Amino acid sequence: MANQILVDVNALKGWQLRYALATHVGNLETKETPSLRFTNGEPFSVMEMVDRPAYRLGDGSVIEGKKVKQKEPRALRSDELRAILDQYDIPVKEDGKDFVYTVDGHTFKDIFQDEAKARAIIALVTRQQSVLVPDIQK
Repeated sequence: MANQILVDVNALKGWQLRYALATHVGNLETKETPSLRFTNGEPFSVMEMVDRPAYRLGDGSVIEGKKVKQKEPRALRSDELRAILDQYDIPVKEDGKDFVYTVDGHTFKDIFQDEAKARAIIALVTRQQSVLVPDIQK
């Protein structure tokens, strides 16, 4: 993975927020993949074990029955993010148009409930005010 930088949990947004939630909370293995377009333009992918043909002939054909497991990148799925968010039951308050979560004396608020909750969960799990994310210029 690229060089990493510390980012305040309250400042996490976009791909950095999803990356922190996936790695620091969901314990998913990630890899920097800024050029892969299936990641919805995100500069990282989740690594997944898949079965692939072990033997491929020069013409591209595959010898049937032989498989090998290997890690390949794929996009982070929204159902994975939802499952991580749903694992934590943190009380929420509404303050006007903002959703407000308080964890260990720190307040996380946003007009989008999932983003405020994600920041609160990251702080709760890591017990830190800042987390490491890749230093990728997008």
